[in-house]
Amino acid sequence: MSPSALAARVLSQTPGSESWRKAAQALARAALSADAGAAADATRCIFAELVEPWCDSFEPQACDRYLEFMAECLPAEGAPAVNPVAGALRAMGFATADKLRARARRLRRPQPVNFPADRVEKALVLSRVTLGADIAIAGVMIEAAKAAYPRAVIEFVGGEKSAAFFAGSPRVHWLPVPYARGAPLADRLNVWLEMRRAVAQTVGGLDRDAYVVLDPDSRLTQLGLLPVLDGDANYRFFESRSYGGRGGEPLGRLAARWCGEILPDLDAGGLQPRAALSRSDMQRGRKLREASPKPLAAVSLGVGEREAKRLSAAFEDRLLEMLRRAGYGILLDFGAGGAEAARAEERVRRFKGSTASFGHAAADLVTWRGSLSAFGGGIAACDCYLGYDSAAAHLAAALGTPVIEVFAGAASARMRQRWTPTGPAGVTLIPAEADTSEEDVLAAVERAIAR
Repeated sequence: MSPSALAARVLSQTPGSESWRKAAQALARAALSADAGAAADATRCIFAELVEPWCDSFEPQACDRYLEFMAECLPAEGAPAVNPVAGALRAMGFATADKLRARARRLRRPQPVNFPADRVEKALVLSRVTLGADIAIAGVMIEAAKAAYPRAVIEFVGGEKSAAFFAGSPRVHWLPVPYARGAPLADRLNVWLEMRRAVAQTVGGLDRDAYVVLDPDSRLTQLGLLPVLDGDANYRFFESRSYGGRGGEPLGRLAARWCGEILPDLDAGGLQPRAALSRSDMQRGRKLREASPKPLAAVSLGVGEREAKRLSAAFEDRLLEMLRRAGYGILLDFGAGGAEAARAEERVRRFKGSTASFGHAAADLVTWRGSLSAFGGGIAACDCYLGYDSAAAHLAAALGTPVIEVFAGAASARMRQRWTPTGPAGVTLIPAEADTSEEDVLAAVERAIAR
């Protein structure tokens, strides 16, 4: 049976039934196959057809479906011999899917950390892996840990691109654990083993009440299913997909509320995502600000490979022309390269004003090629940020730059509510539904610019 047919069976069968278990285990075996092509196809089905739709719905029932399914894929019971984590789970007492599920359900309930604040020497915050989520959620947890544990070093556990968002904070150190989002399932699971070794090493020698690990629903743990430590006394898990129930609060505010529930003497009311970029990144932005006599608008038309978030090329051309006519100088990001850069280059060719690359000349539109954190230095110097739902929008909000965000391609209204950026400055979110005209979106942007 093909991976897509197995995924369809997982969706249509009752979780826990014998036929459902067989389909889930068969899909896991295919994703962990020694045949690279078969493993890639099955891995894509697991995440694109099952996991991502469940997560994007922000429905508690979908979170339960994820838990039922992924727990079936991980432990030794019914798993293929090439499963890289089965032996480690068995040694930790999680030889069955039921035991993994029971632990995950217990950890969903927020439990206060009762260690004396002045005893905690390290607070580890795991990466969410995606850049926007690391700003919006892990960024809140970093701020919460700073406030709750004034003596502690904060260690951000994840990849280099996300770590750059906090590089300017002397209390935040980077513990490198890279995770490839497009990798086969076996490689993604192997990252958990690497992360466990790194965490064990960094907390080695500390007293049991001298460190805390905060998990913001990380892919490093496959959303809390895989244990970071040999016990959970020092570990807390934020189940971001169901926390907040059916309300409409953004994830940044929900993360702050959760931190207020579990960390000692913490006033969560003022907690917001904060980015602390390096001095060099911030200096680039200041130079741009000093060279421009106009108000500045940072613009990113990137969508993180999710094309449903994008409107038409004609819309983007009119958006840039609207900013030019409103008297703004424009800083345009070329994104992650590839198709995004090519699309930005087309916008530059069609732009009616003067253009230049960053640092070479003053112009109506200045282009930026480079990392998102370095672009963040430019965002911080601008009067507003405008773009689609993306990591750049969350970075702008965390830097205190007013955000105008066009949110297209949302899987649900709650997804759009949850992923609304939060930060010290205002955020104007403009929904773009399937039946929303681009004329209406442009009119809403024009009103937001005029405010």
